[in-house]
This record gives sequence, structure tokens and C-alpha cells, in this order.
Amino acid sequence: MTVRSRPLRVLIAAGAAVAVAAGALTASAPAAQAEQRQRDAERPSRASPNQLFLAKSTRMMSVAAGLKGVPYRRGGSTPAGFDCSGFSLYVLAKVGVTGLPRTADAIFRSVPAVSYEQARAGDLVFFRRKGSSRVHHMGVYAGNDRYWHAQQSGTRVHLEYGLPWSKRTITFGRALNAG
Repeated sequence: MTVRSRPLRVLIAAGAAVAVAAGALTASAPAAQAEQRQRDAERPSRASPNQLFLAKSTRMMSVAAGLKGVPYRRGGSTPAGFDCSGFSLYVLAKVGVTGLPRTADAIFRSVPAVSYEQARAGDLVFFRRKGSSRVHHMGVYAGNDRYWHAQQSGTRVHLEYGLPWSKRTITFGRALNAG
């Protein structure tokens, strides 16, 4: 008895691999896609630290913009109302940064400082009154002297244009790990 093997052809249509043999169709797309997702999840990221920082900071700017108009609420940390640190922590949490303290001053003391020249969108901006070492306000830096923040009672989350300059009262910190 002679057994003949039939040719196997693989067609790619609409992203799905389909094996064709002896007139039978076998769709392997769902299984193949699941296996590829698993391999991708297990593979270390090939993005550079700067690419990761840029991706997270871009997402942060999108989240912050989406919260524009949310009212200030003392102690607030949800889209129902934010204070300055609650807003900043909420935006950071959306890119996976958690575990920071709750107050602006404590956050300031827990993140590495960066200079104005090094500050990038996605960094945090902290404000101190002249003569005080205590931070009383913070926001999410958007670059080019702009920052998102929840300022005070009677205001809403907004993008502020222009930093109230006195380098002694403004400090930057980095909660996103740039590498």
C-alpha cells in the first residue's frame, strides 16, 4: 500500500494563518495569536529608558488633559475632586507609579530632584514659599514652563502657562524612572 502525502499550503488572509490540505481548512489564528501574546509578555522590553519615559509622560499628559475642569476639593484624590497632591498621584497611578506619600511635601522629599534644565514633561513641579523649606503646592510638569495642577478652593484642574519664577521657590522632582 502506498501513502501519498498531500501538499500543505499556508495562506495569510486578514492576519490569520490558514492551513489548506486536501480541501480542509484549519484556522489557527486564535491559538497562534494567544501564543504570540504570551511570548510578547514574557519577552523583556526592548524600549530604551528614554522611550519608556516618553511613553509614560505622554500618557500622563493625556490623563491630565482628560481631567481638565475637575473641581478642586481639599483632600480629594478622585475625578469627583482633587487637591494638588491627589491630582498628581492620580495621574502617576495611571502610568503605574504608586506607593508615594500623600502630601506634596512628603512626595517632594521622596523623589529625586532634577534641575530646571533637566526637567521634562512628566516630572513633578513643587512650590515653596520664600523662606520656607516646606512644599505647599505641586503639579505635573508639562514642559515649556507649563504645568497641570489643582490649585485651590474655587478653581478647577487646569494647565497653567508660565511658572511663577523664583528658582528658590520652584523645584522639580522625578517620579518616573528614566533609567
